[in-house]
Amino acid sequence: MSARWTIAACAVAAAVGLCGDFTHYTWWVFLQFGVFCALQAAGVGHRIVVFLGVQCIVVIGAVIGMSALQCTVLVDAANEWNAAYVPLNMLVHYIPFAALVAFAPRTRPACLVEQITVGVAVFAMYACNRDVGHTYGCTTDNAAGLAWAAAVGGVCVAFQQHVERLFWCV
Repeated sequence: MSARWTIAACAVAAAVGLCGDFTHYTWWVFLQFGVFCALQAAGVGHRIVVFLGVQCIVVIGAVIGMSALQCTVLVDAANEWNAAYVPLNMLVHYIPFAALVAFAPRTRPACLVEQITVGVAVFAMYACNRDVGHTYGCTTDNAAGLAWAAAVGGVCVAFQQHVERLFWCV
């Protein structure tokens, strides 16, 4: 299994190196997914699996919200990438979370509440240092993103036993 995770880590690193735009939070999370793949290859992915899961849920919710708001970043990407937009959108926004759940570590996640808290805090730091409306071409502000991240964190802490089961294959 470690060879597959090593290949995945290399593929993610190549994608981030070729296409990454770190003004967009998706690329930060995709890079973190590459780090997770490398840690999984080393057998210690359980140390960040919940942290990354929280990050992925925040991104998925944000992308769905931005789609509903018709943010120009997604409209422009769809126009630029044409038929490739849907698979590429799935690859960077949804596949990391699916891989976390489908191939969860066989070791119990470490420091569950801390991973959830840090996952929300990392996004909060990004959102507080970025003009979301300008970056993504949305009619919303940073408060909506911060409220979404706080809600994700609150639900994850409230239902931490379920979160643990989601990211831990027994």
